[in-house]
Amino acid sequence: MNEAPAARLQHEKEQARALLAEGYAQDWIDQGELDRRMAAVERATAIAEVRALTTELRPVESTALATYRSGAGSSSG
Repeated sequence: MNEAPAARLQHEKEQARALLAEGYAQDWIDQGELDRRMAAVERATAIAEVRALTTELRPVESTALATYRSGAGSSSG
């Protein structure tokens, strides 16, 4: 996707607003923090600024491998 810089920034702001709303709904941030961050999102002029406001609210992509336990659920004895 080849968006103009302003459109990319707007898209990031929309994502940030959704993440902040979800963070508030899940009680990860309180009302004051929500208000502070929402205002900062509106003032942001760079994508990095917007992303910094939601870093800990973004889903973490796991690269961990699932572990295999031989004999799980069986009792030895």
